[in-house]
Amino acid sequence: MTGADLVEAGGAAKAMVRLALRLDLQKGWEMRTRQSICAKKRRFASEEEARAAAEGSGLLLLPYCCDRCAAFHLTSRTKGKRLPRTR
Repeated sequence: MTGADLVEAGGAAKAMVRLALRLDLQKGWEMRTRQSICAKKRRFASEEEARAAAEGSGLLLLPYCCDRCAAFHLTSRTKGKRLPRTR
């Protein structure tokens, strides 16, 4: 199921995303977004779309699935995240 499917599916799908994010929290992976920040950020239907926008920006931006809207956003925060190696 893609981010676009989750956005279109509505409440039940968003509940599934929140549950998955809670499980990720137990593993130390969750990124919480405040509602006010979510409202200001651009929404992407898929992780691939968000990655393409990040690569085109010229900045180090990472996509993540928002626990508020179930869409993908970009963040510049890297603390505690594993970054891909550049060769």
